Amino acid sequence: MYIYSTIYSYRKRGRKTNRIKGLGKKYVLGIVAAVIIVSLVGYTLYNVQPHEKKALIIDGLSIEFNNPDLIKGLREILHSRGYTVDVVNGTDVTLDAYKRMFDGGYNLIIIRVHSAPGEGVLVPKSSVVFFTSERTSVDKYFAEQVAGYVVKAKTLTRRESFYAITPAFIRSTPGSLDGAVVIVLSCFGMIGEDMPKAFIYKGASVYIGWNGYVTPSYMDEAGLALVKHLVIDGYTVSEAVESIMQEYGPDPYHGSELEYYPLNKGDLRLS
Repeated sequence: MYIYSTIYSYRKRGRKTNRIKGLGKKYVLGIVAAVIIVSLVGYTLYNVQPHEKKALIIDGLSIEFNNPDLIKGLREILHSRGYTVDVVNGTDVTLDAYKRMFDGGYNLIIIRVHSAPGEGVLVPKSSVVFFTSERTSVDKYFAEQVAGYVVKAKTLTRRESFYAITPAFIRSTPGSLDGAVVIVLSCFGMIGEDMPKAFIYKGASVYIGWNGYVTPSYMDEAGLALVKHLVIDGYTVSEAVESIMQEYGPDPYHGSELEYYPLNKGDLRLS
């Protein structure tokens, strides 16, 4: 009787000890699970925070057609919606300035530069090239010219010779445009499809520009309104472009119209 009671007592205490150990393990596992859940929630919340919105303005025309009110207006519009704005102007508009488009994580890229149709050899006349502010010389960018990434071109206003980038330059530059909306404040932005296709190939979501000559004053005023429609008013691309054509019409001297590419991105909104 005593022996049985002792054994029973030990067994009972053993079961109790095992239960305590089991509860301890469950407690520890519960803590570990809670830590994991909290970590995952924190990680998720961190990663769903809205990314910084960024805009890049390349203003090569600031040398010949300087318009500080335009840049101020663009800054105010973009800042009002939380954008960080980078501006490259004057003589800083070099090949490296164009390369910045591909590594800055920009949501919006505005290109305000001299441009011209291709010369018909390396670049078709039905395409466009964008000027840098770098004057031509005998030995600069030799390899890039041979490859067709850079050409020598003369401005249509003063017939001064500068290096200009081609659609091949856009296609060959490392990096991605990460869905950026590209607005070209320049002549011939939409002449042909080579340049628009190059930007889309590199990851731009949509490309907007005029299909011929444009006068600077008209282009700047309409361009500022276009950005306002996209950024503040929340218009889709097609709504914004149509509104500009209704409000301002074609260029008053040359009849050029604002267009976008590709046409299936008309419903896109600038995020």
